Amino acid sequence: MMNLGAFLKAHRERLNQRFRIRWLEKRSISGDDFLREYKHLAEAFIGALTSLQNDAATGRSIQTPEVGPENQISDSKIETTLFELYDLVLDLQGHRLWNEDASLRDIPGLIFASFPRLSANHCDEFLSRAINVGFNLKKSSIEVQRWWTLLKRFAPMDSQYSREKASRERFFRLMGALGWLAGLSQFRLSALSVLDSMSEEEGRALFPSVKSPESLRRWLVEMQDNPWAGLADPSPIVLGGFRAFGYQFRNPPRILGADNSGGLLLRDSHQTYLVFADRFGAQIVGLGSDGQAGSTEENPGPLAELDGAALKECISAIKKADLPLPEKFHGSHSHLKTRFLVSEDSYFIWVIPR
Repeated sequence: MMNLGAFLKAHRERLNQRFRIRWLEKRSISGDDFLREYKHLAEAFIGALTSLQNDAATGRSIQTPEVGPENQISDSKIETTLFELYDLVLDLQGHRLWNEDASLRDIPGLIFASFPRLSANHCDEFLSRAINVGFNLKKSSIEVQRWWTLLKRFAPMDSQYSREKASRERFFRLMGALGWLAGLSQFRLSALSVLDSMSEEEGRALFPSVKSPESLRRWLVEMQDNPWAGLADPSPIVLGGFRAFGYQFRNPPRILGADNSGGLLLRDSHQTYLVFADRFGAQIVGLGSDGQAGSTEENPGPLAELDGAALKECISAIKKADLPLPEKFHGSHSHLKTRFLVSEDSYFIWVIPR
């Protein structure tokens, strides 16, 4: 097994040259901090491979008990991966979220421990995708651990993903789809398409309590038109808030209509937004810049205003959930088994499943 110290010594000039080029681009990079972080991740990677080979040799590996080619990672392949890891860590230096959030920096180590074969053979592609999902989650204030808890369920298929290109490409798509299950509701429609392509083995791993593949397929189809499918009594939620307090809206928003992305279009005095909500999470996504409408605003779907009876049901549900209630709602829309309400006296939007 390759030694990290020997690798750094053998390729010192090449590595230093890469660092100097990146330092000229981003002068804020600290050489000591970068080297410390790189060594930590590289040692975690080598340690995972060492453990993999030792377990295979002694028959302790649950995934692959025999010593096979997928467990024999060549030094040249390890060297290539160490170079890829060096470049990846360099790219991440100076990024605010990466520097401030330990859960993002934990992703590579978790990946190495659970998917050592895939990490060794496709490190750059694998880690880049995983870290990109992590950034998307943190930007929406969602804990990375929610996503990782789902992803590690596929660890027993590490060997298969490393060997088979089709399985590997499907797994990489699944990594993004799991972001929806972790709370990124704006990706519901695309994620459903990806989840529908899962193998039966992957379906059992991800949804162990689902009784049959047919039941899972039915639920995925139902989720297309009902974002709350499978929940007996989903609760109302309140989204938004005043921009000066760190939220989205400069003034009370108005409802424009439904969008073909599955979201609801809103607009305040400066910007257009899409609201997404389902059983896994809810987000408000800004479209366009100040004073400019988003590209989808031109043709929103027709408004489906609530009648008096439906409005009373919504108010009752809001009171039952002990959520704030304005004196009067001035806009409403019903879309995908969900009712949306806004008030001219509030910076919030009320989302009521039905």
